[in-house]
Amino acid sequence: MREASYKLLESAVDSLLTSFLVPDRPPSDITVSGLSSKVIKIIWGPVPQDFTNGEILGYRVLYNDTSVAKNTSVSSNQTSVEIHGLKPNTSYNFLVLAFTAKGDGVKSAAYLAKTLSGM
Repeated sequence: MREASYKLLESAVDSLLTSFLVPDRPPSDITVSGLSSKVIKIIWGPVPQDFTNGEILGYRVLYNDTSVAKNTSVSSNQTSVEIHGLKPNTSYNFLVLAFTAKGDGVKSAAYLAKTLSGM
């Protein structure tokens, strides 16, 4: 009986603590690739379960060329996004993060992709 009470208390404490945290690992298995002269696709896997620290509400993709920083957000059930309206033959840096109700988690390393030449 005492052990069951302890496990219930431990579970409650874990839930309370993670409700104040953000993911402490970035999404996994990130790949980026140029699809056309104006589109790059980013694909990722989920944040490892032990590092979500609560419910993942979505993902944010941050990207920039040498001059402008932008970002786009998608829901938690999406694990890819296509970024449209990019400049032809231009390199972009991409970072991906997951977020909870408490805020943005750890950013991934930067991934470089280049749009194709042409129009």
